[in-house]
Amino acid sequence: MKIEEFDALRKKIEDAKAKKARAEGALEESMNRLLKDFKCKTIEEADAKLIELQKDIDADEIKLSDLLKKIKAACDWDSL
Repeated sequence: MKIEEFDALRKKIEDAKAKKARAEGALEESMNRLLKDFKCKTIEEADAKLIELQKDIDADEIKLSDLLKKIKAACDWDSL
């Protein structure tokens, strides 16, 4: 192996280590945010929370739609 090849390989390894460190830091920050914002300690807890929140959103959208229908029915919008 030539010195240039060795240097190139060493640089690739150093770059890979730096990318790994950044990825680990980003993961740690994301996990901290999950804990802080949603009280989830694991990805599985976050997935369950996501499903729960989506159900709440769906229910709220149905309520909103029903309220809008009632408002439209209660008002004569064409006369305004």
